[in-house]
Amino acid sequence: MLVPISPGDIVKLAQVVREETGNQVVEKNFSMLESRIRSHLLKLGIKSMSDYWEHFRLNEVAERAIIQGLMTTHYTFFFREFAHFEAVERWIEQEAPRLKARYFANKQPVRIWSAACSRGQEIYSLAIFLEINLLKKQGIPFELIGTDIDAESVSYAKNGVYAIKEVNTIPQVYLKGFWRRGTGSIQDFAAVHPSIKEKARFESLNLLELPKWSNTYKFDVIFCRNVFIYFSEDNVRKISLDLVQRLDPKGLFISGMSEPLRFKEWDLVSVGPSCYRRAAAVEANTALTVTGHSLAARAPSTVSERITERYRVLCVDDSKTIQTLIKNIFAQDPACERVEFALNGREAREKLDAGKYDLITLDIHMPEVNGIEFLEHLYKRRSDPPVLMVSSVNRTDLELATKSLSLGAFDYVEKPAMNNLQKSTDEILTKTKMALRHRHVQEPIEVSSVSGFDASISQKIVVPDASQCLRIIAASEDCTLQLEQILRGQRGEYRSPALLICWRNTPDAPPIEAQILKWTDRQIVLLRDETLPMKPKCL
Repeated sequence: MLVPISPGDIVKLAQVVREETGNQVVEKNFSMLESRIRSHLLKLGIKSMSDYWEHFRLNEVAERAIIQGLMTTHYTFFFREFAHFEAVERWIEQEAPRLKARYFANKQPVRIWSAACSRGQEIYSLAIFLEINLLKKQGIPFELIGTDIDAESVSYAKNGVYAIKEVNTIPQVYLKGFWRRGTGSIQDFAAVHPSIKEKARFESLNLLELPKWSNTYKFDVIFCRNVFIYFSEDNVRKISLDLVQRLDPKGLFISGMSEPLRFKEWDLVSVGPSCYRRAAAVEANTALTVTGHSLAARAPSTVSERITERYRVLCVDDSKTIQTLIKNIFAQDPACERVEFALNGREAREKLDAGKYDLITLDIHMPEVNGIEFLEHLYKRRSDPPVLMVSSVNRTDLELATKSLSLGAFDYVEKPAMNNLQKSTDEILTKTKMALRHRHVQEPIEVSSVSGFDASISQKIVVPDASQCLRIIAASEDCTLQLEQILRGQRGEYRSPALLICWRNTPDAPPIEAQILKWTDRQIVLLRDETLPMKPKCL
């Protein structure tokens, strides 16, 4: 039976969230809060809210942190809002001479901060993007820091391991050499390559307490995306002004696409969708770049500027439903001029010979000439536009997916459906940008690279199998609840063969041995030591 939760309980919980994070839980989100707290009660085995509030009173520090985590939204994905990555690229090309001179003078790398990094997808996307567009192209090192109020999200980001279904959304050009895939029971996960992971560090930080942050760096680029929507106007003003205090005078500030910043004290100027710089920096760059000519008359110089031209799409699919979805997806990109359709590979060839297109979206299963047959016999790799496979075949179907890539397809996504339309839209438009970029810079597509990540499944295990490893847990005496949750979570193939628990032994530390035996059936070694240098709430 569901635990009854009254409107008064919800208001009280929302107050806890506001006190901990500054986030306003508006009435439309009350149902989400109710659902998440009910799941929490189920895990605790608590059957009434009166019992929960007593539990809250006895474990207030731990419960406040848990409620904070419950209301943290983790909806994010790799290379989200790719226009912002293009904005960073433009900034790099404008500032490259200065950044190089600074690095050679005092060895200062480019510093980028993700102020609401969630589980790390934004940071690792930036790291991969900068590895190519800053380090390799410009020879300038970089370092990144990610912060988030949710300690659990920060731990997730530090781990750097993600489900394959998440990694599959990354454009192919950003896969090879940047990820390592597991095998056996962990083949559905991939780890960020150590060479990328070492460039990022993470820590917990409440944006309302920025003045207390010990980090004193001035950052070249600050990302603070998709978080302001949870704050009141006063707190948005406070946080954004505090953030700008830590921005280099010639730096770039980026907020979420739906979070434009407009208030009296905000003196940065817009240089793109939710992208801001100080007016003096913009004027200096304009003077250097335009040199007496109007900005409108200047020829595009960066890759991202060259691909903002209008483009045309040929959708090759025999499903009217998918045709409609594809048309609606590209209608959201102002740069898309037109979408036309072909029912199979033969019709596609006829249209390609008769007209000009910049991108082909191609299904695999079609009548007469299917997608694979089109790539094998009718696709002209040197002159035809890039192909984005949009098919019900996903990357886990290695034979067909790898074959389409080896035959010249640029990348692939799963067909959009109504239950994942927004995510499919973001992925298709991002990979379209990648395909157009690839064509404009005329970089050769290395056939071996497109399947390199998927082929890694046959390589030796590169992500340790946690079920075969000894797990070590260090805990302070006020973390009994979190320790219980960890131990009870050791189930099935994910549990370790043995656990070593380091327990800080103080005069007021509660007895723990009997409780541990109730929480797990694993072999336990309990190490008590009063000299363990642990802070409160340490786990």
